[in-house]
Amino acid sequence: MNNRKIGKFGVSKWFLDTEWEQVAEIFSQLKIVPVDVEYKHNRDGFIYTALCEQFEEVPLGETIPEYIIIVNRQEDGTIKASIEKLKKDTKEGLTFGKKFG
Repeated sequence: MNNRKIGKFGVSKWFLDTEWEQVAEIFSQLKIVPVDVEYKHNRDGFIYTALCEQFEEVPLGETIPEYIIIVNRQEDGTIKASIEKLKKDTKEGLTFGKKFG
């Protein structure tokens, strides 16, 4: 794994508490390797810094980009996850999903 393909994303505490098995499945499916996790009390969620082949390569010294993980449950009950880079002009910052569906 390329250790320069690094990014940040948020996961709500609610999602981890109620859907922890799905979180593990999503990380496995997307081949996400967390390297740092920070709890944000004001947002009741976690900021993950992770390695993932789907992230863009980041040169040393550059700002780590932010991503959102999009999760969809298929009709057969399986989970399909994808990653989308947040645009630089996004003012909301990292997103903490509350619903799973």
